[in-house]
Amino acid sequence: MGSIPLHPKFGLNPTITCCFFCGKEKNEIALLGAKYRGEAPRHMVIDRQPCDWCRENMRKGIVFIEATGTSEGDCRPTGAYAVLTEEATKRFVTEPLLTTILQKRLTFVDPETWTRVGLRDAVERQEQTKTEEPRETGASE
Repeated sequence: MGSIPLHPKFGLNPTITCCFFCGKEKNEIALLGAKYRGEAPRHMVIDRQPCDWCRENMRKGIVFIEATGTSEGDCRPTGAYAVLTEEATKRFVTEPLLTTILQKRLTFVDPETWTRVGLRDAVERQEQTKTEEPRETGASE
């Protein structure tokens, strides 16, 4: 196991790692030490590995991630993403982009397109359903 060069002022210089895709905490602490100039922020995205929750969702289909600056190397996810089936993806994505998206299983979408194709409304409806209290149906389960 290697040693961590300590920051002269902030020692181990810890940060709580966050998911690149959803922005939530990953329940990990990174000890940045002297590798980070200045004091490390309390929360920080340090890699593009999804958290466990995102990883599980991403296994279910094609991942569409809302992001600003969607050019190569300048991508900043907003925290919103949707997982669609291949059939749903084929309904609004055309060739040659469709083949690439189906192969990579993931794509970044700018906020304007995200809204235009209805992903914003779909994600908001899904979030609303998650937070609603379960209703009495009168039927036995």
